[in-house]
Parts: sequence; C-alpha cells; structure tokens
Amino acid sequence: MHIDIGALAPPLIEQLERQGLEVKAPGGKTKGELIMHWQRDLDALVRLYVRGLVTDSEKIKVARRLLKQIAKHAYKMEAQNDHHHR
Repeated sequence: MHIDIGALAPPLIEQLERQGLEVKAPGGKTKGELIMHWQRDLDALVRLYVRGLVTDSEKIKVARRLLKQIAKHAYKMEAQNDHHHR
C-alpha cells in the first residue's frame, strides 16, 4: 500500500480504490466515515506542515502512524473476490 500525502495528493478514497483496497470499519463506523476521518487527519497534517507548525520529521512520524492505522483496516479486494471465482 502506498498513500500520497500532500496538498496536491488525490483524495484518500481514490488512492485506496486505485490500489484495489477495501476498508473494513470497526465497531459502529461505516467505511465512508472511517475514510473521511482519515482524510481529515491527513488534511490537518498537511495544513500544519504548510503553515510551518510541524517539522519534516514530525510530519513523517505522524504520517507513519496514520498509514499504520489505515493499513490495519485495509485489504486487497481480490483476496475477497478470489473465493467467488473458484
């Protein structure tokens, strides 16, 4: 999984779909709510970085944490669909 982070990066939902990734939301959240939450977090990180309120190393550290969280709930759609094609 590769997610571009930056002011000009495509929306997270597009990046996940392009890579064939699906998201399983925990608890009472919907997939859309979870992805929107992550998108807001990424946007906030970029905004703080652009405004000079976080350093490069701080941005990288937070981005890694966010990406770990996304990876925890993302999976390849083909893996789910393979069972249907056999």
